[in-house]
Amino acid sequence: MMSAPRARRTLITTSAAGAALVSVAALLTPGDEVKARNQATSDVVVPVSEDTYVTTHDRHVAKGDEWRLRTGASPGERRALLKFTVPKLPPSTCGVSVSLRLLARTSTAESEITTVSTTDPEAWDEDTLWDERPDVGKPVATARGLQAGKWATFDVSSAVTKAGEISFAITHQGKTHVDFASRENTVLDQAPELVISAGADLTADTVTPACDGALWGLYRSGNADITAHESTQLTSSTVPRKFDAFRRYYSFSQLTGSSPNQTVSWPSKRDAELARDRVLFLQFDSGCFGTCPTSFNGVPLPKPATFTDPNVPTDFTGEWFHPKDVASGRFDPLLKAIAKRFKSFPGQLVVDISGEIDSQVEWMENGPFRKAWLAGYKQMWRHVHDLFVKEGVSNVSWNYVVGGFAKDDAIYTESYPGDEYVDWISWDPYDNGCAHGSAYATLNRFYSRLEAGLLGQGAREKNYGIMEFGFGKKCQEAYFKDMADDLKRLPKIRAVLYFDRPNMPYSLTTEGWQGYALAGLDSYLNQDD
Repeated sequence: MMSAPRARRTLITTSAAGAALVSVAALLTPGDEVKARNQATSDVVVPVSEDTYVTTHDRHVAKGDEWRLRTGASPGERRALLKFTVPKLPPSTCGVSVSLRLLARTSTAESEITTVSTTDPEAWDEDTLWDERPDVGKPVATARGLQAGKWATFDVSSAVTKAGEISFAITHQGKTHVDFASRENTVLDQAPELVISAGADLTADTVTPACDGALWGLYRSGNADITAHESTQLTSSTVPRKFDAFRRYYSFSQLTGSSPNQTVSWPSKRDAELARDRVLFLQFDSGCFGTCPTSFNGVPLPKPATFTDPNVPTDFTGEWFHPKDVASGRFDPLLKAIAKRFKSFPGQLVVDISGEIDSQVEWMENGPFRKAWLAGYKQMWRHVHDLFVKEGVSNVSWNYVVGGFAKDDAIYTESYPGDEYVDWISWDPYDNGCAHGSAYATLNRFYSRLEAGLLGQGAREKNYGIMEFGFGKKCQEAYFKDMADDLKRLPKIRAVLYFDRPNMPYSLTTEGWQGYALAGLDSYLNQDD
């Protein structure tokens, strides 16, 4: 905690809120209506969910039950409409391509152009008529010289940017119309389909990453601006490249304005500027930075708990709003203000709520208060997630962050919000005493528990991340020397952010700074180079 894909890098991330792609998974069962056609080529076939066409010839007749999809501009005009539900892909999948396949029933000349464009999936259904037709959006792909009885294939990768519904309009410029088989054509049984391809077996029980690499980042105390440490040269305080990722810690207590116009003061304008070409991993906390507020826009807030036990980790002392109170809805006006800020943020956010639940509860006796805190944490997470979805926040991925050191598995199993609520699983490993022997051994301590099934099979298909980590000063140089190679042995870790905090056992030495910088120049951590 506070003791804790670069936008231009194609690291596909998922969103449990359905916000980001194509990062499927996972469990491709018949009930999902998603099947693997050929595991050797890693294709996943998504069948059309709705199809029809609209025409000026029969303006008042719905065509959703017809065996064909007809399109063309002469004579008269016809447009075919298709709708698909894109699933989620394993979070470690990269290099995804998506093709639309239509079985042509008529041939066209090389001079005739068939165009696939996007359209609003909510603007039509199979009963839609010509006068109700949806607007044709951005052209995605074209084809010429279609052959009857052959598949026409269109590359629609640029249009499939998230899980959920996607819709296409098919138009044709030529001397006559062209027909394709529809999903109602039971004789041919060759309905329109999307084919999702990647370099890994998307149906395997374990996910092999289709591409390598991890985001490389830094956190410095006080949400410091990391650009002060970016340069074209390696010095004692700068690295010769940009960081891929940065971290921010915020709290419910950081409010601005007065009632009735109070809101949170984060994320900041500077955060938005940095996030233009870096990934922002943001935590917001029900633990207060200082004194907790007593109200929000005139609405009274519950009294916080106070952690003063001498066994409480330093960064977790003070006032905390109980997660069960957040889950109850009593903080919803505040949560809606946060949702509004996130919704207006000009980029993607990877968000965690009150990170390191293990640090929050391990000191507590294994009694009712601890059990209530754990149960409340899971309920809080789900409540916040669902509220954000309801508020239309679509640029957030969800990151379950723990310390990863607690021996009691129940802390994790009882607090984990559930696969449908989580996109990333991250932890904060430290080896202040240089006892583990390598970066690999340090990072693998919790990685291996996840891979052994600590949080279930679904959790193994998430992105893994290291939100903060630290090495003792005596072993920094040796650990960083092998770090890039060590990460290649931990391929599900897709982000690493060092926590360089002053006057701590893990504060970066001159040799440590240079070692971390050189690790960041390795192609595994510097794929844009």
